[in-house]
Amino acid sequence: MICFKMNKQQIIKKINEFTWEPWLERRFDPFVTSFFMECSNIKWSKHINVDPIQLDAVAYQDDQWYQSKKVYDLNIPRIETWLKRSSIFELSKNNNLFYKKAKQRILQLNKETIDIIKRFEEVFDILREATMYVYATHPIEEYYTRKLNKEVPKYVKKDIDKFIGDASFPIKKNKHYYFEQAMRNQESPKKIAEEFGWIKCRFAFVEPFTEDEIKDQMKNLAHSEEPKQIEIPKPLQELFKEVKELVYLRTARTDVLYELLFLSRPILIETAKHYNMTLQELKNCTGQSLIKGKPDKYNDDYCALGYKDDFFFSNEKFITHIKKNTSNEVKGIIAQTGKVAGIVKILKGVEDLDKVKKGDILVTQMTFPSFLPAMNRAAAFITDEGGITCHAAIVAREMKKPCIIGTKNATKVLKDGMKVEVNADDGLVKIIKLK
Repeated sequence: MICFKMNKQQIIKKINEFTWEPWLERRFDPFVTSFFMECSNIKWSKHINVDPIQLDAVAYQDDQWYQSKKVYDLNIPRIETWLKRSSIFELSKNNNLFYKKAKQRILQLNKETIDIIKRFEEVFDILREATMYVYATHPIEEYYTRKLNKEVPKYVKKDIDKFIGDASFPIKKNKHYYFEQAMRNQESPKKIAEEFGWIKCRFAFVEPFTEDEIKDQMKNLAHSEEPKQIEIPKPLQELFKEVKELVYLRTARTDVLYELLFLSRPILIETAKHYNMTLQELKNCTGQSLIKGKPDKYNDDYCALGYKDDFFFSNEKFITHIKKNTSNEVKGIIAQTGKVAGIVKILKGVEDLDKVKKGDILVTQMTFPSFLPAMNRAAAFITDEGGITCHAAIVAREMKKPCIIGTKNATKVLKDGMKVEVNADDGLVKIIKLK
């Protein structure tokens, strides 16, 4: 357990003053969660110059992150204060500058022979800073989503969600775009694997794309094109310039974290050996405990809670105020229009990619660049989470495939093997045949 000013019971009491709802249902190993938890306070916002934005409370339990509307509500005035002296463009620029410097330093640390724990501690600091950009984007995205929902209906009278999605398509290109371009240009699979193999590794504990996997993807690339630029009403043009940058940043900042984590693997492996454990065992320890020389280990059903400057890990569960979605109707936001029927395949992670065959309906919590092989084969995408800036929405528009995002319950209601009709013109999913 890691606590600072507040003890465990005080944190639990504060956490349960918020009403939580499931947000991202996917396994985060304790090692990764440990640098996410430490960045959920005012220290990170000052470090990357986005103060006074702060996630007052964060919660991970039952293999998923939870979110609270109250946390976002508290940040709306803070973001307005921040925007008076800075901008989303400045944050994006700083993220790119950090990436270049951090990548160079990690590659240097991999070659150095100084004490491994000192090298690990420096890498952990770099990963914490990368996570700061990940965290900052969430409340900022909520701010812009609310602003768009308020301002756009004043000038656009129909298909508002589709308009927002099309008008938000980013101008700048992210790593997955260059990854696909390299494959379309028939570059060497070996070279592509060396440069972009890390895209498969959301974190450092999964193996990268192999040369053979790249060759297979090159045979099955879906047609892709950039959406046509649509006419934006003049009063909305400045707002959408900012939103386009936010959409770019949302993917760019996770690209940075995942690549830096992958590049850190040699140091993580050496740290594991130092403690007579495997890399897979290390992922169940917090980074803070490894630095202190006293590795802690948590089971697969652990809980992590944070309130402002304090957090703790436990093998017990403590969140009680949870708002659950009990609806059986699968309905969400239209990311890309179209109608198609197919067989549901639920993806929880990269280990499930091979489940998706040509023409299947890909259903997941949220897509990532590592899901591209399956997305190329799928006929449509349905996600629990996501908004205007999400990866699924961007890729669906590039591939011209029907996509419904933000359903909140698709992975709960739909099951592998079901036949469904995806009506992305209306944002609805209809079950045609049960498994």
